[in-house]
Amino acid sequence: MNTTTCLLPSFSTKTKNTVLSTEITSSYDIQLYKTISDVDIRLWQTFIPDDWMFLQREFLHAFEEVSNDLEFRYALISNGSQPIGFISLQVLTFKGSNIAGAQDEEGAAPRKFWQRILVRLANAFSFRLLVAGNTFMSGEYGIYFAPSVAVGLRVQILEQAIQEALASLKKVGGIVVKDFYLNTGDTVYHRLQNLGYLQQEVQPNMVVPIRPYWKSFQDYLADMKSKYRVRMKKAVKMAQNVETSEMTYEEVLASIDRLKVLYQDILNQTRFKMGVLDIRHVERLLKYWPDNFKLIGYRLNGELIGFMSIYHTNDDLVAGMMGLDRKYLHGNDLYLRMLLDIVDRAIQLGVSNAGLGRTAMEIKSSIGAEPHEMYFYVKHKTGWKNRIIKPIIRAISKQKDWQQRHPFKMKS
Repeated sequence: MNTTTCLLPSFSTKTKNTVLSTEITSSYDIQLYKTISDVDIRLWQTFIPDDWMFLQREFLHAFEEVSNDLEFRYALISNGSQPIGFISLQVLTFKGSNIAGAQDEEGAAPRKFWQRILVRLANAFSFRLLVAGNTFMSGEYGIYFAPSVAVGLRVQILEQAIQEALASLKKVGGIVVKDFYLNTGDTVYHRLQNLGYLQQEVQPNMVVPIRPYWKSFQDYLADMKSKYRVRMKKAVKMAQNVETSEMTYEEVLASIDRLKVLYQDILNQTRFKMGVLDIRHVERLLKYWPDNFKLIGYRLNGELIGFMSIYHTNDDLVAGMMGLDRKYLHGNDLYLRMLLDIVDRAIQLGVSNAGLGRTAMEIKSSIGAEPHEMYFYVKHKTGWKNRIIKPIIRAISKQKDWQQRHPFKMKS
């Protein structure tokens, strides 16, 4: 590797691997970069699998270009000349109000007195936060290791990469490692708790498994129990005057201010915000990645009243950013219509799963989405602050009760 692309010579380190592995048993290098453009593209193309869409250079570069409030670090791990791992890291200013200041979601249980006290304490917190993973996506999208890397070694490398990134940054107070599904967290990253991290459950990722014999939206509806099928048809009918189309690059440029307003309307209702994503990234993704990224616009009488972004991987369709004018939320059943459109598109594309993300679990389960539990890991660099922040995070991240719906008929 060309070491001139590294931040500083000291950021290329060799540490003896003390974890047994049948494949990886020698020393490894960790190389840090400030921009994805400096990572050797030839190594990248041969190492990162094509279906790891959210670690493709175009995706990472699009976020870099518009994220003026963030700093970036990328850790490339090698065993000799062979890459064996990659970690995407971001630094942002995190405020307690990001998780405490929003309105409670509809149907959420009122916070208890002691929770309200902890919320006020959280609002007083503000510090620079290092995120290992992907700040703006829900899922295992920011950390990749070759299958040959031993489970225990992954945590060792991850923690060392975090510490070396911290050494290159100023005044970082907290660390978050995110997000992991239950099986991954239990088998791999639970070891972070031995290093002082708090394991915290977050809202589940809601995913609709697309049945292979669904060849049309009507096939999907036919598999539903009667009351759910009636509800979905009603939603489609209520939104029949809403025009839907893929927005072009030029349309996005002309509508960027309106898109920002619609996105902000959603943010205002969100209790937990790790960070706020710049709406301009959609324009970059349409420019660099037109085959894998789409922005769907919803218009009523010519006015843009909603949008959603979607990512198409080899076998999944994943919902991204969403925005809508809340005054059209109920009269046109717009939100439910948008969710159904994702399922419809997933069927048309022949993928296996439609990922709907977090929040609004009950309504998503009513269209067939199943919950996949997820966790992140967090700690503060200062010992006494780490002890204080743990109960605060547990209190204000408490999951609301919700009822999972089962809309499909029993299989014969």
